[in-house]
Amino acid sequence: MNNPFNPSFGRIPKIFLNRGELIDNVVEELDNPNSPYKISIVYGMRGVGKTTFLTEVGRKVERKDNWLVVNLAMESNLLAILIDNLYIEADSKLQKVFESIRGITFSAFGLQLSANIEHTLSTYQGILTQMFSRLKDQGIKVLITIDEVKSTK
Repeated sequence: MNNPFNPSFGRIPKIFLNRGELIDNVVEELDNPNSPYKISIVYGMRGVGKTTFLTEVGRKVERKDNWLVVNLAMESNLLAILIDNLYIEADSKLQKVFESIRGITFSAFGLQLSANIEHTLSTYQGILTQMFSRLKDQGIKVLITIDEVKSTK
């Protein structure tokens, strides 16, 4: 018999220790403007279910109206990937709103900056600020999960 407690890397295992109440609490609190869960760190030893927990929270939030969920893995170009994923997860109406941001183009190849715009950290931060401003104007909230954050030491 296979061990049902082996790490499954984000898939919901056949036997899942019930964290339903905790997951529901986190999902519910995300709508509370004063919630301590607005920024959370989920940590623990390998195989305890961190990725599965994030996956399940993300799935429940996706079902809610006016939410976008972006799941990221830690990479060096995280901001550019976040911008791309916000665009991909948006519906066509919201994509048109994003396309109105000057100096950027979204294509099948991802985010492309105009020739006169530098690929710098502050450029990506500026684009994200504009995107989040437009999301807020549309009444849309965003959940960003980042899996496998590594120590900077």
